[in-house]
Amino acid sequence: METDARVDLNRASSHEMTVLPGIAIDMARKIVAFREKPGGEIHDWDELLSIHGFPADRLEEIRERACLVPILRGENCKCGHQGRADRRCMEDDMLLELNVIPLGRGRSIGSDIAEVVKIIDASGVDYKLTAEGTILEGDWDRVMNVAKKCHEEMRTKTDRVITIMHADDYEGRVGRLDASVDSIERKLGKQLQH
Repeated sequence: METDARVDLNRASSHEMTVLPGIAIDMARKIVAFREKPGGEIHDWDELLSIHGFPADRLEEIRERACLVPILRGENCKCGHQGRADRRCMEDDMLLELNVIPLGRGRSIGSDIAEVVKIIDASGVDYKLTAEGTILEGDWDRVMNVAKKCHEEMRTKTDRVITIMHADDYEGRVGRLDASVDSIERKLGKQLQH
C-alpha cells in the first residue's frame, strides 16, 4: 500500500482510524489523545504499545495500512507558513545540556548551583535537573538567554566560571525531555533508572 493511501496516525481523525484492524472508535480516541500530549506526534510504532488496551497483536497489520508522517511545525503554525517548517515557527525544538561550574569556590558548590536552578525554574522553560547538569528544552533564543543568565549569576560569585553547553537541535521535534528515554524503555521492555 502506498504511503499516501495509508492512514496517517499523526493527522487522521478518530473516525478515519477505525478502518484499521483492531481499532474501534474508543481506541482511536485514545490514539488521538496520546498524540496531543507534549511532543505533538507519534514518533515510533512502539509508542502505540504504551496506550492502554492497544491491540499489540495487530500492530504489524496496522503498520501495513497506516503511517507515521512527521509533523513539521510550519504546516499549521500560528505564523501562517505552509509546507516545510520555517525556523521562525520552531518554538520548542532544541535540547540544551547546561553545566555551569564555578572555580575557586571550594569542594561544595550546592548552594551556588541552587541559585542557578532558581533562574532556570523561573524562566518557564521545560527542564530536567540531573546530578551532573541540567537539560533545558525550548527555542534557541530562549535557552541561550537562560544559559547566559545562569553564567552571569555564577560569575557574580567567583572570578572564573566554566560553562559547558551541548545543543541538540532536531527540527520539528518537541517534548523530547522524556520522549527519548520513554522510547528506549519501550524498546527494552522495562523502566530504567533516571
